[in-house]
Amino acid sequence: MGEMTNGAYLNEHSFETSTSTSVDRSIVQMQYSININTVNMYEFMNHTYSGDGGYRDGSYLIPFSRESSYTSRKQLAHYKNYLKPILRAMVAPVFSETAPRKILDGAGNETNDNLFAAFLKDCDGAGTSLQEYSAQAMNVMRRHGVCFTVMDNFPSTIQPNTMAEAVKGRIFPYIYLKQAHEVVEHECDQFGNLREIMFTDAPVIINGKPEKRYRKWTTSESLLYGKDPKGQYYVIDRATHNLGIVPVIMVFAEPRECKSEILPTPPLYDIAKLNYVIYNQCAEVRDQERAQAFSIFYCQGVPPSDLVISNNTYINLPDSASISPGYASPDWNIIAGLVANQEQNRKDLFTIAEQNGVVGVQSASSGVAMAWDFAAHENILRQTSSLAMQLENFIAKMFIRYTNEAFLYTVEYPMDFAPMGLDNEIARLDKVLRIPNINPLLAAAVQEKLTRLLLREEDPDTIKRIVDAIDKAASIIETADTEGSSDSLVTPQSDSNEPSTEEPVETE
Repeated sequence: MGEMTNGAYLNEHSFETSTSTSVDRSIVQMQYSININTVNMYEFMNHTYSGDGGYRDGSYLIPFSRESSYTSRKQLAHYKNYLKPILRAMVAPVFSETAPRKILDGAGNETNDNLFAAFLKDCDGAGTSLQEYSAQAMNVMRRHGVCFTVMDNFPSTIQPNTMAEAVKGRIFPYIYLKQAHEVVEHECDQFGNLREIMFTDAPVIINGKPEKRYRKWTTSESLLYGKDPKGQYYVIDRATHNLGIVPVIMVFAEPRECKSEILPTPPLYDIAKLNYVIYNQCAEVRDQERAQAFSIFYCQGVPPSDLVISNNTYINLPDSASISPGYASPDWNIIAGLVANQEQNRKDLFTIAEQNGVVGVQSASSGVAMAWDFAAHENILRQTSSLAMQLENFIAKMFIRYTNEAFLYTVEYPMDFAPMGLDNEIARLDKVLRIPNINPLLAAAVQEKLTRLLLREEDPDTIKRIVDAIDKAASIIETADTEGSSDSLVTPQSDSNEPSTEEPVETE
């Protein structure tokens, strides 16, 4: 806060040239703030990930008890989003390339002549491929700790007679994603399998007003509900699927300790909370900076007519005051303390992220501001790959229940990732290649991995030619070793910088 004059504290509005009556100083402004403890934790995670909600309009700022310019401070707020790159680091590398998929018929032959092949290209009726959908689902799963995939089908009355007509008209099962905050109620058996679950559904406009709708899924049917003025549900529509299971696939980021509980605390909620704290500190720093930058001049004994500045931009002290002329502004140490505390919170955020398997690496190049890149540990990415394959396999099995098609579906997401950045991985492989008397086949495998890491953006044919050359060289060395050769694929390198003077040893 600034210096006090006539019983009122100065703030940034005190330095404006407009009249004071244009500034809303009512403390009632503070009622427009949002206590995040009252916000659904899954919706709060969405807001923190996207930077919308209370971050966008400033209502996530915590008002000060004596603050009289809360609305204006909301305009100063800016959001530093750390949660999004952390989450993307846990998901994006898995989906950087198209995963190989196969559909095998009853005889074990690969085929694309069935409905599921069309489903892979358009799984939701909106042209979304199954890989794109899986990436979205894994992002939500990492954000909330769980995601729900619902599979539905078109009514039997409009089902076509032939597969060609079904493909042409996109009349076959489709999926859509539901998030944890959309779950209204649920029931599980003792093993954690769903018996029924209800989600919020798209509202409908009745007499010009939106009315909420709810959809419940059971093991045999789907029911659409409305709610009367007394809060009681009533059935609007129902459809039978008779699958014998609830057509909702749940994927969890971590194993459930309680099988009947399907709504876990988001694993990265602590990071989101720290991001929220940093957001508030940024706004406080900015507010203090403006108060410091627009300091107000104070003096005594100088008639206003003798000043070139207006009455609104200086304080005319009474003659009885014993204060030398100067500028009224907040103590700069306040800003320094806020900045230091903000930096400590950011470090704590990165520490928690690393405990969750994501490392922040600071990088910079000449003339470019320092930036943070985030990389997930290999085990985190492997887990994401495994869960994505699990999701797609369950989707395929659910599709078979709906259509009675006979096929076997396989998908392979990558399971080999650089653990903490490309440079560290290259250094690790280099150490392996320097091992004395390394096995030729092991050296060849390491060289192949190094080739794929360094040339991942190159043409696949180029990579294949290099890999084939490595395999060929390894095969030659292996054959020579079998015949008593002492040659090896990789010659151990000396630590000395001097060239070797030893003559090559020839074997007969």
